[in-house]
Amino acid sequence: MHRLGIRGKIWGLAGALLGVTCVFSAIALVGIVRLADNLRHTHVLLDQAETAGQIRDDFVQAHAAAIEVLAGDSSRLQQVTTYLGKVSDSRRRITAAFLEVEEPARRKPEQAAKFNEVVDAVESYGSVLARARIGAAQEAGEILRQELIPARERIAAELDRLEGELREEARFLEAEGARLAGNAKLFVFGGAALTLFAGGVLGRLTVRRLSRGFTQVATAVARIASGDYQSSVPACERGDEIGTIARNLVDIRDKLRQAEADRAAHGAAEQRHSSLVEELSQRLSELADGDLDARIDPAAYDELESMYLKLCEDFNALAKGFTGLIGS
Repeated sequence: MHRLGIRGKIWGLAGALLGVTCVFSAIALVGIVRLADNLRHTHVLLDQAETAGQIRDDFVQAHAAAIEVLAGDSSRLQQVTTYLGKVSDSRRRITAAFLEVEEPARRKPEQAAKFNEVVDAVESYGSVLARARIGAAQEAGEILRQELIPARERIAAELDRLEGELREEARFLEAEGARLAGNAKLFVFGGAALTLFAGGVLGRLTVRRLSRGFTQVATAVARIASGDYQSSVPACERGDEIGTIARNLVDIRDKLRQAEADRAAHGAAEQRHSSLVEELSQRLSELADGDLDARIDPAAYDELESMYLKLCEDFNALAKGFTGLIGS
């Protein structure tokens, strides 16, 4: 037997749809959180790559100015100092950039160590340059060829490699972010579409079932209204409002059937009363005409009240009295 009423079914349907929506929303929310973390880490990687490129550019500018200083142009010494100072100051940017990564697994301390090694190498480059400046021209040339130029190549190559690694990882994360964004969009719109579809299907099934029950009850009402009190009423076993209506209709049908039976019984009794009156009138006429054998059989009216049976007996006694009187 169905236990839920129409309101209960509607609330149950709404709860089921809400549950489906919550599941898809939760999955989409997890994807959005992962996407936000992905975008944040991508930004950090790009910032680190930009720092590596800036260190390389500053160092290359410092090296170009250092060559001119060693060639005798002392006016470029301030530029060398400025560019090398920028490289030294970048150590703080490197530390801050790597600390922005919240997940320890993504901090990659080996890259931070490489950055610091490069900055240390640049600072060593400055010390070698200072040694070359105070030496003789021939010694300065040897230091330039044997130490400064190779140092410039090593440092620039290492910075290029670091920048390339960081940008490659950032591109990988961008691709992963696009995938996460697509998945989140899929779950958001897919969940909405599935919820609408499921709501339409379940709603249609519910409406169809309810309309079928109403149609059955309406048909039963029409039959009873036409006087068919013997027909059955469907949907009485349901536990919802339709079942309540059907059971109430059964009560009405039974009462109408009983009233019809009472009316039929009353009509039959009236007919028997009329028959008794007619027979009594006929027997009285016969008795008046001298037929002393006129009698009324009380057994023919035994379904009537006792007063009518007494009337039959009184007539028979009267006829018998006339017969005795005339016989004497």
